Amino acid sequence: MAASTAFSHLEYLKLKNCGLGNTGLTAILSSYGFRRLKVLIVSKNQITKVEAPDESTYSKAALKREVMELSLLDLRENQITTQIK
Repeated sequence: MAASTAFSHLEYLKLKNCGLGNTGLTAILSSYGFRRLKVLIVSKNQITKVEAPDESTYSKAALKREVMELSLLDLRENQITTQIK
């Protein structure tokens, strides 16, 4: 799903209580196919950590092109144990 370009215009994605783990979340967040997402709901899953991209490795143009600009990321009711930096 994350590798598909079929979702390139998707702005809202709800994957609540579906067994999504760290690998699945990372795949979604790093997928070019989901660049236009504004709302991502992944509550009640098996997510234990979230890794943000290191912005210092991107130019301003690359940040605009490659990094997702979410308005809402719902991580409620996951067991996140790793601190987000």
